[in-house]
Amino acid sequence: MTGYSKPTLTPTTFFGELALLDGRVRTATVVAESDLRLLVLSLGEFRHLCRNYPSVTQKMLAELASRLRKADEMLGVAKISDAPAHVTL
Repeated sequence: MTGYSKPTLTPTTFFGELALLDGRVRTATVVAESDLRLLVLSLGEFRHLCRNYPSVTQKMLAELASRLRKADEMLGVAKISDAPAHVTL
C-alpha cells in the first residue's frame, strides 16, 4: 500500500488479539528492533484476564475502535457528522 508506514509499538501496545477474539489464524507479525519482554497469553488466560479485569477489556476495545477508525480513514470511508450521538432501539 502506498504511503503506509509500519507502526512502532510502545511498552503498552498489544498485538495478536484478533486470533484470541475470533478463534481464527493470527494475522499479526512483529519484528523486534531491540531486546524486549513479552507477555504471552493462552486463550484461557486471555478470557480470565477479560473476565476479571474489565478495565483491561475496556482499554482494549478503545484501542481496537481507534485502529478501526484509522483503517476507515486509510480506506477513505466517509464520515457521517450529522449522525445522532446515540441510537434508540
